[in-house]
Amino acid sequence: DVALARTTVLPDEESGRKLWRESAEAARTGEITAAEAGHVQELITARVADLRSDLAAELDPGDPWAVKVEGLDSEPEAGDALGELEGLREAGAVDPARAARVRAAILLRFPKAVAA
Repeated sequence: DVALARTTVLPDEESGRKLWRESAEAARTGEITAAEAGHVQELITARVADLRSDLAAELDPGDPWAVKVEGLDSEPEAGDALGELEGLREAGAVDPARAARVRAAILLRFPKAVAA
């Protein structure tokens, strides 16, 4: 019940990943059933999609990255874009807040993309 309540107030994706791991571990140890863990994880997935949608909505349509995101055609391309974005963020060429908005926009379109 506590995990279910926490899914509605997840402040960010990292909190979602943590709760996902906790629910999987709770199912593995028998504290909850696999079905209960699955339900919690479905709620986490929905909340993360909402978080991404909110962040992506903040991306300025005139931002060159917005154009790039719209031009992505596949998960591999999205993964390449995520890798490029992360490199630019680490180098200080893209500020963290903007990078978070771009990352959210990419993952909103391609949820299974992984940074290459």
